[in-house]
Amino acid sequence: MLITILILLGGFLAGLLLQGRVKLPTGVITLVSICLLLFILGLEIGSNRQLLGNLPSMGLIALLVAVCTLLGSVTLTKFLTRRKKEEHGA
Repeated sequence: MLITILILLGGFLAGLLLQGRVKLPTGVITLVSICLLLFILGLEIGSNRQLLGNLPSMGLIALLVAVCTLLGSVTLTKFLTRRKKEEHGA
């Protein structure tokens, strides 16, 4: 966890130092990073026999967590978008 926080902090500080000097394609970098992480996660799941054996019993809980996460994200996004429009008078 400490490594994750240090990497995030390092990126934040680099962003502050390079602000306005370097234009990075952050959207592309983010998309590629997420795709790579999802691929590695799938690789880990596919190679773990114990996890694959337990998948049927965990499936319903995983589906419930995924649906709740999706609904929460959509709800929060709609709320924040509506709030931002109200602040700008649109």
